[in-house]
Amino acid sequence: MPSDDSKPLMTLAVAAFNQERFIRAAVEGAFAQTYSPLQIILSDDCSKDRTFDIMREMAANYRGPHQVGLNQNVTNAGLAVHTNRVFELTKGELLVLNAGDDVSLSHRVESIVAAWESSGRKSFGVHSQVVHMAQDGTIEGQKPPTKLRENCFNCENGPAEAKRFMREEKPVILGCTAAWAKALYERFGPLPQDIVYEDMTLGFRARLLGGMAFVDDSLLLYRLHDANIHHAEIEEHATVEGLRTEERRRKIGLERRLAAARSFVADLERAKELKVLPENILSDIAVAVEEFRCANETELNFRNAGWLGRLTSYSDVKRHCRLSTPEAGKLVQQLLPRWCYFSARILKSRLRTAGLLSKVPIL
Repeated sequence: MPSDDSKPLMTLAVAAFNQERFIRAAVEGAFAQTYSPLQIILSDDCSKDRTFDIMREMAANYRGPHQVGLNQNVTNAGLAVHTNRVFELTKGELLVLNAGDDVSLSHRVESIVAAWESSGRKSFGVHSQVVHMAQDGTIEGQKPPTKLRENCFNCENGPAEAKRFMREEKPVILGCTAAWAKALYERFGPLPQDIVYEDMTLGFRARLLGGMAFVDDSLLLYRLHDANIHHAEIEEHATVEGLRTEERRRKIGLERRLAAARSFVADLERAKELKVLPENILSDIAVAVEEFRCANETELNFRNAGWLGRLTSYSDVKRHCRLSTPEAGKLVQQLLPRWCYFSARILKSRLRTAGLLSKVPIL
């Protein structure tokens, strides 16, 4: 094992907003890291609760080997600007991100660095499996993301892989587990302010520059609760308001994907300036990005349209979105008048609750 003097500095940032219930466990996980030298940033996005007070108290009482720094944004900046601020404060080669409601296992940074070293330090991102944890801290079990195939994020090995990601969002990057090279920020600049799916934008940049590494081990306790951006617990709603909330969430997700698509376009232009890939490969990736943008925009317009608008635009959705059979079936049901669709969903939910209907995919 190399001495600390010969090992590269890494950074782990606990980034939080209004998470006083969970922040103590998140900071304890950061302090318990076995890797050194390690810079730890405790960053708060102008919380209205005691999140930053707890961070400041724990930093003051820390007596371990790591470098600990505090940051509190003057105003609530939002996820993208907060992430940019953390990148600005990062001194390490990799930035390991930790949300204020998740807990890093003690070997997380050490395992990430080992994967990065195994790639010859060519990986611009590293991610891992995750252990699901309930809101109260109860461990629910391991649920790994789709394992990356070797070099599948190296776009120079074939634009088809980039197209597959644009069309299927696979292989999965579970952003809560990710570490990113600071070079992604230095070469491409800050994340656009409207980005919420930062793992999509940073993952795209990582593919353009060379790829990502995957740690086939659970390195993070991922807390499941209704405020999760990607993985809020899905409930089968039995009320009209619940179904409307579900529809709003889907539309918000589509809007966030469109913001990601705009960032992909800007990053492709920057990649041309940097000459990180041949022009013909960047052009192929640009086609895939346009398909991704068009599919999400078409579905969003479909969902925002009235009944007649959905009827007339359904063929466009099928053509541009390239939906699987189950997904197409769900959108077909959106062709029903709203009162009819909601009534069918509510009836199905109540029959299932009463044990009169077997478990089948939600309408």
